[in-house]
Amino acid sequence: MNIIFLRMLVITILFAPVNATFGMSDVEKTATAAFQGNNAALNALIQEADTGNAEAQMWLGTLYYAKKEFNKAFSLFEKSHFQGNLQATFNLARMYDRGLGIKKNLGKAKELYLMSAKKRYADSQHNIGNMYFLGEGVKKDYKEALKWLLLAAEQGQRMAQRDLGLMFADGHGVKRNYVLAYSYMSLAAINNEPSADIVAAKIKNLMTQNEITTANRLINQAKEIREQEIRNYLNKELNR
Repeated sequence: MNIIFLRMLVITILFAPVNATFGMSDVEKTATAAFQGNNAALNALIQEADTGNAEAQMWLGTLYYAKKEFNKAFSLFEKSHFQGNLQATFNLARMYDRGLGIKKNLGKAKELYLMSAKKRYADSQHNIGNMYFLGEGVKKDYKEALKWLLLAAEQGQRMAQRDLGLMFADGHGVKRNYVLAYSYMSLAAINNEPSADIVAAKIKNLMTQNEITTANRLINQAKEIREQEIRNYLNKELNR
């Protein structure tokens, strides 16, 4: 496997929604083959993008992004975004966020993140939550950060689960709560967020046996019905 393909694979995973299903469209299958160096697939992807297919434009933009051809990537993401492709909207927001292919513009990044976040795009919900948490491009607002991170976590977005775990462990912007911290960090670990299992173990060492029992019950229930049980517990804690 060559370096270019490895980079493409990483970017594809990076830009794909964390909670995406494994089902692949025909366009995505063509894009995957193109990423692997299949010239016929690449030509087919280009032709499909030229017809105005929003999904093809998004995947071709991802390929160019992997090659660090940011201007081409930006143009394709923008075309796809204007047709309502939420993944393209997210990708475009990230480019504004990082100043890739366009001058860095956190205000525009916020606008695009919010646009797709309001349509339940989990990765955008996570990123706008982080913007509010850090005060980047927006006024720092822990309440708003918590709202968006919770929405993302409820969809299984592992980075949001990790960040919520850290917030509740540190008491940063919220009241410290090890049950919630351990629950969210454990869910992030289940979803393969790097190092989340190590952090969860450290949080567990700070907990009482009763807290561990409560957290384990929430985690087991959340596996079946996502984070609703944790959300109910959180609402009780916040309303005390």
